[in-house]
Amino acid sequence: MQDFGAPGIGVRMLYFFDTRDNGTFVQDDVGIDFADLDAVKTQAALSLTELARDVLPGSIKRVLSVEVRDAIRPILRDVMTFEAIVLAN
Repeated sequence: MQDFGAPGIGVRMLYFFDTRDNGTFVQDDVGIDFADLDAVKTQAALSLTELARDVLPGSIKRVLSVEVRDAIRPILRDVMTFEAIVLAN
């Protein structure tokens, strides 16, 4: 929902948080309203940690990302690379 009040005051934008797990892309078709970019950055980091928590146990190597876009363009991308390396048997 956007509030078209005075510029810069109370304006909320809809952001979409797409994810990638190695080559698998999942598009966010719903989005979340935020008033500022700092809140978007925080949500992207939280979304990436939730994704990691769900998929990393038992993994050997994975590249995960949360890619944030608004209705017009990409805004930011958080990327996490994970690799489990066995040092001794």
